[in-house]
Amino acid sequence: MKEFEKIKVIECRTATYMSAESMSSSTRNNLCNLFYEKSGGMYDDISFIVSPEDGRFVICAFDDRLDACALASILEEPDTLYLDELYVGFSYRGKGYGEKLLEEVRHCAHKMGKDYVTLVVPAKNKNAQRLYEKCGFSYQSNLSNFAFLMCRPVLNSISYQGEFLCDISKRFGIGNMTEGYDSMMKNDTLLNYIGDYNNRFRNDPINFDAMRGACVFLDEFYQCGGKREDLKYFIHKKLDELSGLQRRAYAGTISSGSDELISKSVRYAEEFLRRENSDRVKGEGMMRIEREGKV
Repeated sequence: MKEFEKIKVIECRTATYMSAESMSSSTRNNLCNLFYEKSGGMYDDISFIVSPEDGRFVICAFDDRLDACALASILEEPDTLYLDELYVGFSYRGKGYGEKLLEEVRHCAHKMGKDYVTLVVPAKNKNAQRLYEKCGFSYQSNLSNFAFLMCRPVLNSISYQGEFLCDISKRFGIGNMTEGYDSMMKNDTLLNYIGDYNNRFRNDPINFDAMRGACVFLDEFYQCGGKREDLKYFIHKKLDELSGLQRRAYAGTISSGSDELISKSVRYAEEFLRRENSDRVKGEGMMRIEREGKV
């Protein structure tokens, strides 16, 4: 299992604008110039990327001269923030501004009580795909317009938990994840890696009991021959069918029995589903696109 490192991003000034009126004239001009560069001269005004009535706002990054060098245009949706545009000026690329803005979007989603950040990336834009993968996004589906829908949990613990579970499933196989978890706990393998993660992300630690609970859920799900896309329904249906006493007894096998930990186990298991399917979605999507000569 690899070591998980906190994504290193540059230190620079950022600002969130919920309306065009909240910008100074110099900032507005800066953003107009940046968007003019992005569009190849098609637009000379940026009002349409900041529209409070449509739930649209923008986060900008500035260099040490306070010139706008990157922007993220965002749409607020019920459970997610949808990243509609991410643009870094030509002269600022490869310096970490993209990672900085993606981290700011994640922080903003957390403050707004959202669960995920989502985006659509063109299949032919490999550089953007590498950036999003590096920042914790996974592939969710291949869209008909030759692009991929990608998603990232707002909480780092959920994102990294998916990777831990994928590693356990590769080592021990689907259906044997609880046994694998217990084995790795006995020889301190998980303690070492998750302990390192928790030291790096102290404000958002992984819960060991909930992690084991996710393994129990996944083992039962696969042993019942369930389809991966029905994982969430399977777990909730199982819990709903149990009486209060049975629910507490069953919960005791996966954690300390609290509803909060059960909920966290479910979220860990769901993220495993997304991570486990991510490469398949990308692989099948790229093969179809290449067959049709679109890339």
